[in-house]
Amino acid sequence: MSIGDRPASDMTLDEIQAEVRVWADHNFPGHKPHEAALGIAEEAGEFWEALVDTLLAGKLSALVGRVCHAELKFEQGIRGTAEERRAKLEDAIGDTFVFLLHLCSSRGISAKDVLDRTWEQVRKRDWQKNRINGDADAQRT
Repeated sequence: MSIGDRPASDMTLDEIQAEVRVWADHNFPGHKPHEAALGIAEEAGEFWEALVDTLLAGKLSALVGRVCHAELKFEQGIRGTAEERRAKLEDAIGDTFVFLLHLCSSRGISAKDVLDRTWEQVRKRDWQKNRINGDADAQRT
């Protein structure tokens, strides 16, 4: 796996995205795009728990549902042309980004700082070496 050692804080969003792809290809060989959508839904559950008292959490949950719906239809090749399905997926992802940025701004949170901290943790996980918790330094289990 070729993940750089440059701090995430020195990287652009595009550079982090490229590293995420390398990391995902290594950790989950043969992965399918819908698996990322399922990961979004899983994280949305944690997000909902953290913000259960806000209306914004409900809106974000609905947007995650749109992302999952668009990805599923994209993968199944149904409900419109490939271009229409891609446009719906991009729209759902874009809306989700905008609302996440809005939430960060509303709470005084730097979205880039959150991404940097999270990527610094996630990039160290090696699920091929350790299927239990991804700790790359632990013995293979």
